[in-house]
Amino acid sequence: MFKRFLFLVLLIIVSIIVINLTDSQLVCWAVIVTDVIIAIRCAFPSKPAKLVARSTAIAEPCDVVVKSSSICTEPKPDNTDLLSSTTIILGKETRLPLTLIADNIGTRQVIEELFAGSGRNDSKRGLIESLVLSGRLTCPELDRYVKKYASAYEKNIAKLKQALGNDHSIDDDIIEQACSTWPFSQRDISLIYKNSDAFASRNIELLMEFGFSALQTYLFNAGKVINAKYCEKTVIETLTDKGLVAPISEAPMSDILCALSVDQIRLLCDKTGAPRRRSKAEMADEIVKIAGNENVLQDAVRDLPLLLLRDEKRITSASSHSVNADSCMYSATYSDILIETHDAAVRAVGDYKDSREYTDHWSIFSCGCPCCKKYETMKWSKKSPPKIPFHIGCTCLLQPNG
Repeated sequence: MFKRFLFLVLLIIVSIIVINLTDSQLVCWAVIVTDVIIAIRCAFPSKPAKLVARSTAIAEPCDVVVKSSSICTEPKPDNTDLLSSTTIILGKETRLPLTLIADNIGTRQVIEELFAGSGRNDSKRGLIESLVLSGRLTCPELDRYVKKYASAYEKNIAKLKQALGNDHSIDDDIIEQACSTWPFSQRDISLIYKNSDAFASRNIELLMEFGFSALQTYLFNAGKVINAKYCEKTVIETLTDKGLVAPISEAPMSDILCALSVDQIRLLCDKTGAPRRRSKAEMADEIVKIAGNENVLQDAVRDLPLLLLRDEKRITSASSHSVNADSCMYSATYSDILIETHDAAVRAVGDYKDSREYTDHWSIFSCGCPCCKKYETMKWSKKSPPKIPFHIGCTCLLQPNG
């Protein structure tokens, strides 16, 4: 403001000098009119034009312009409306932060500790699966992304079934056709959508009673003999405490033999003279048919930690085996997509920081989904790397070149 005032004072002084030195009225009027215009502009300055921020949705590659409206480009989510004492934002500094909403503060703290550490993804998956399956954890970005394609998926499936006949089963080929251009792998599409109904009708009470791992183990093995060597200790303890473990002596010998490895049961075939067959069940039946081998069979299984799981109708009838098994598959896929997306986002930030000084340009190693394949041959300038991940479930890698 002061600078404008000073400028006007100097302008008036110069104008007076010019008027006094000239005899031309035309020049005097020209000076006066000019002074008036400048005074008005100084008194009412125009607003400066707003600078248009460059879009960070996705950088333009050197050779091909990528439109930010592409289906492969997810905007950075606005998490501010979801922040609460039970909310976690994973990867705040990445291209695609993910919001995790826990059922209580304790669950939130457990998740924070899990992702703050450098542990194996196996341990992360196990915990996330159990929390998703029991309804104690959700990811709004993933939920919205799946829902976004649900109606289109159902319409495409209906059209394909109508063309092939309504009696035609929904196999992997139909699923692949229905989703051939979407940013998912066929595995994710298949497991998420095929098992979504089962997940919605899962028995949460049983999940809370048994826990994820114990219920999963039981649902897949009810009425069968299992080798405790391949089960978590806590799972065996839970199943035993619930009265679901029966004495191994109650199981038929053919069922006990099926708990052996393929190599072990083939060795028994050679010892007893039984013919080798394709499956363990067929070989077990052949071995049992041959009389006089009881001692050999007892010696083969005596030192193995084998358990017989009772087929408890309270569980298998009140909670469909297939529904709960499919629910477990849904939560496992959900967990995989969540963790892989987060890992890809964090890895991309690290790769950029490690390689930005010496790279000439950027490219990607595609995750192989129908969406990202079209980026395989593109190049991005040194200062504008691709914004990875391109979408939920994307695991593309940032590649420095030159």
